[in-house]
Amino acid sequence: MKLKPDTLRLIQNGHRFSPFYSDGLSNHHPMAVAALDWLGASDEEITAFAEHYEKILEPLPPPLGDITERTAADFLGRRPAVASWISFFRALIASAGRETTTRLWLHTLMPGVGSVAFHGLLRLAYAVEIGDDTELAYALEVAENNG
Repeated sequence: MKLKPDTLRLIQNGHRFSPFYSDGLSNHHPMAVAALDWLGASDEEITAFAEHYEKILEPLPPPLGDITERTAADFLGRRPAVASWISFFRALIASAGRETTTRLWLHTLMPGVGSVAFHGLLRLAYAVEIGDDTELAYALEVAENNG
């Protein structure tokens, strides 16, 4: 489903926050904002919700280091590496594309797919639906951290 431009801007603006907050809770900002749009909320209602929700979120921490195909296994499941994983997945999506990146990494991420109430898989579905590369990188990172 297509999002209104203001909704997509709010989702992209939300990428300054970590996908986790308060010692392990999952950030639902992008999915909630998209759902409000698809349910017919006005731009003002969606913006008000986003601004209210963002008050509980935490900023994206600095990268822990550079992740490469060769070093990725060393970083699996390491929550402090969240920004490093996002950078890794963004670069991989830019070079290999969304579908190839998702296919390449799904087998590695599948063992943890059912953890945290399937949050990684849910965010991945929303990311695919809205078609935003950075949101896809966030979703893959969330799936990675669920394992």
